[in-house]
Amino acid sequence: MRRAVLLASFSVMLGVMQPAGVFAQGEHARRAAAELRLVLGDAQKLANRRGLSKLHATGLQSRIAGSLSGLALLLRLADQETGRETAATQGAIQYMRLLLQSASWAGMVSVSQDLSRSYPLNVPMVSAGPKRAKAIHDELCAACHDEPDLEVERPAYDLFKQAKSQSETEFLARLIIGVRGDRVTGYSNPLTAPELKALLDYYRTTIP
Repeated sequence: MRRAVLLASFSVMLGVMQPAGVFAQGEHARRAAAELRLVLGDAQKLANRRGLSKLHATGLQSRIAGSLSGLALLLRLADQETGRETAATQGAIQYMRLLLQSASWAGMVSVSQDLSRSYPLNVPMVSAGPKRAKAIHDELCAACHDEPDLEVERPAYDLFKQAKSQSETEFLARLIIGVRGDRVTGYSNPLTAPELKALLDYYRTTIP
């Protein structure tokens, strides 16, 4: 009962927050929106459990824990970019940690869904084109994703199949979080918005 009341109160607080466009903002806002969409997607898989092995379920829980460990700070930085109040989101992250501890996946879906509405991940409109997408895939992705090892907790899944089985925003979030930079880029995602759009279209429309 107490959990239901808390969930309802967080939904009300988050409902009054104004969403902000992600690609018009800085890296903190973009990454925050992507992390939230990733948590939502993973929580939905854990709630449904269809075709999910125990090994891969453990991997999803581990990834959610990793996201939550830095999400409070990331949202605070994102809010600083937009000048938005942070109190509601910080309370929601604390509650999500409790939901993770109790494996309450339906509740995790509900809270992360509300947060994702407040921090939407917008799909870029301009694409760098399929040739650029293929070049990026061959350089950064093919080695791990073309022949995924399914005997590990967190496999590098086939991106062509994954793109066709997920929503645009969830797959875009996985591209943003999954590709990291180097010392030059500060380990942020090195891809531009048009390159991300190109990859999104390439994986969703190409049959390898």
